Formats: sequence, structure tokens, C-alpha cells
Amino acid sequence: MKRRSLPFRTLLAEDNPGDARLTRESIRDADSEVKVTVTANGESALSLMAASTNASMSHLPDIILLDLNLPGMNGMDVQK
Repeated sequence: MKRRSLPFRTLLAEDNPGDARLTRESIRDADSEVKVTVTANGESALSLMAASTNASMSHLPDIILLDLNLPGMNGMDVQK
């Protein structure tokens, strides 16, 4: 398997700024090279994913942390 280059890309879909900040701080404190992109709702997360796919598959996040209680389109709808 090909080893991927750093940084590890993470998409965080979280509408609570405090929770988003704590998640970013926890990742930063883990001493790993991780780039975190935060969206505040499901629609924004899907738009970012669509733009990343259209631009280049190399821009897709490596992992998505998805709040299930997002406003508007909730996390359960996003995962479908």
C-alpha cells in the first residue's frame, strides 16, 4: 500500500464553535501533522466534498468527523 504524504486532512462538520475549538486543540496537542477544515452545517460539508472531488481526488479529506445534530441537513442526512 502506498504511504500517503502529510498533512493528514480532516473535515470537521460541527456547528458548536466551542466543540470545534476543543477538537482542533486536541488534534494539535497530539503532535501530529493534521490539517483540519471546519464547516458549520451539512450543506457546507457536502459542498466542500463536491468541490474537492471536482478539483482533484487528492484534495478529499482522509477522515470526516460529523456531528449528527447539525442544523438544517443533519449528520444522518449527510452520510446518505
